[in-house]
Amino acid sequence: MFRLKRKLLGYAHCRFLGESKARMINICRKHRIYLWDTAVLDGKEMTFYILKQDIKEAEKIAQTCGGTLSVLDVYGLPSVLKSMFAHKFFYIGGGICAALVIFMSRFIWNVEITGNSFYTDETLVQYLNEIRSGPGTPKASVVPSEVEEELRLKYPGITWVSARIVGTKLKIEMEEGIQPPETIQEEKAVITSDYDGMIISLMLRSGTALVRQGDEVSKGDVLVEGKNDILNDDGTVRETKIVAADADIVIRTRMNVDRTYSRKYEKKNYTGEKKVSYLWQIAGWRLSLPEVGKTAETLYEETVTYKKFRLTPNFYLPFVSEKRIRTYYVTEEALYTEEEIKEIAQSDIQRQLDALTQSGAEILENQIEYQMFDDYLKVGGYVTADMPAGTQIQGT
Repeated sequence: MFRLKRKLLGYAHCRFLGESKARMINICRKHRIYLWDTAVLDGKEMTFYILKQDIKEAEKIAQTCGGTLSVLDVYGLPSVLKSMFAHKFFYIGGGICAALVIFMSRFIWNVEITGNSFYTDETLVQYLNEIRSGPGTPKASVVPSEVEEELRLKYPGITWVSARIVGTKLKIEMEEGIQPPETIQEEKAVITSDYDGMIISLMLRSGTALVRQGDEVSKGDVLVEGKNDILNDDGTVRETKIVAADADIVIRTRMNVDRTYSRKYEKKNYTGEKKVSYLWQIAGWRLSLPEVGKTAETLYEETVTYKKFRLTPNFYLPFVSEKRIRTYYVTEEALYTEEEIKEIAQSDIQRQLDALTQSGAEILENQIEYQMFDDYLKVGGYVTADMPAGTQIQGT
């Protein structure tokens, strides 16, 4: 009980200097002044703890005993409160910061989108801003179900979307499907050849095939017409029914390769000069800080680093810092070595062959030669491949 009392009322660690230490203790006891943890350091010095409210009376008793009383330190609630009021501006600032954090927690400051590949984050966030659901919008005015519906109506390629608010972040998960094909006029639809070559296979689903396996065709030839003839018993055409042309057709074609790659290029020589600039965005307001570095050069490479501030993984603040570093350089004309220009050409040709393979083609033969000259590399030859044909066009 006394321990609680001394913490509430406060107590002090005091030192008494004088010859009459025993008299000091006896008089304090007579006046019901409680001393504890008394320690005698030498013949004239003694320390003890005393309640803060008894200090003045103890000082008078110390004078009566021919000594002095000094306070070494104070403890308890009164000293804590005094210290707090001595730093009132610190606590006022802390209170203001806490109020700002509470206020900012009522808004959305970040949008996290996952599952999108066709629609970019910038496009989606811009649309969210248009429907007042983007960064800076009060959370109370954002209804996740309405956001989901708006996104599905605006972007048909989104097959599934889920929106939810986590902290100060709007989290959107989605899945994208194949874009719906344009409606065709079935009565005029035909399938034409995209290449010169020979028909390797033809699987007809709908329409009338005008070619057979083994036929030679040219680019633009009609392979399948969008119609079916209904015959009489004698073999004459009784009726022609217009349908959509549909077939899987493979054409074996030979594609000539004739390319040149210049060995000349502009080489970058970095000067060592750099310029650093900073930009702060605070709740949509932009604040630029002075640029640091030289700016004499005109050609440069720029790297931009963004940082979003947050208190927790889902509690984002309306502060974004942007750091731009420009590295300056000058150019001079140079030549690729034979190995470098050949590697560039081979990578380019292989990238195109990979694109053909991804489109469903089967590469059968690759006869490509490289011929080096002083200023350029010439690539020639041909590629034989089985290519899927069947571009649907309007008209006959």
